[in-house]
Amino acid sequence: MTPYYQDSFITLYHGSCFEIIPELEPFDSLITDTPYSARTHKGHNQVEGVEGRRGISYAPWTSTEVRALVVTAHHKCKGWFVAMSDHVLGPYWERELQMVERYVFPPLPFVSKGSRFRMAGDGRASWSTWINVARPKKREFCGWGSLPGAYILPLGEGKSYPVVGGKPDWLGRVLVRDYSKEGQTVVDPCMGGGTFVTAAKYLGRKAIGIDTEEACCELAAKAASRTREQILIHYTQ
Repeated sequence: MTPYYQDSFITLYHGSCFEIIPELEPFDSLITDTPYSARTHKGHNQVEGVEGRRGISYAPWTSTEVRALVVTAHHKCKGWFVAMSDHVLGPYWERELQMVERYVFPPLPFVSKGSRFRMAGDGRASWSTWINVARPKKREFCGWGSLPGAYILPLGEGKSYPVVGGKPDWLGRVLVRDYSKEGQTVVDPCMGGGTFVTAAKYLGRKAIGIDTEEACCELAAKAASRTREQILIHYTQ
């Protein structure tokens, strides 16, 4: 495989994750924001143009794609499986991750206050995106440490993203921080603009990103080239 972009921390591929992941060496964590269900895509596109909102151009996922990614990545991923989704696909993520005998946690909310509203004014909006988290049933992960029960976007961390459905850098860094360790390799099979792979580089991890859209690969490559590893200062007494 020929990388679309590569530096000492990040390798990016343009293509299908279902074809590329089987060719990869085993990696430590999978952290990704996959396409959501047709219901979410339809709801988003109904308000396209409102306050500059852009429509979603890529296809939604179904239970078929969820199963395909879990089956494809399970034997390659040695550690945490972290996949963002909506409430429609959440039960399928849980089922498929249980089928490959991973320990599945209840869906974890990412809350971005005021991020959505109902144009019809017929009820409550949803400010949450769901993060499906699972780990291997191995003793080493039992001592991983306690992690947050929700991720609430701090005021001022939101922004306009070059990719529709993009996530803030803040979220990328806290998820990579919590579900991988320094020096490990993180894979994002639906990288979009590169939020998770650049977070990995910043935090001293290796990262592999994959996307079917060349425009996303170009954006992620530009972001990767601008990102520098965080300088860690260790104090001794």
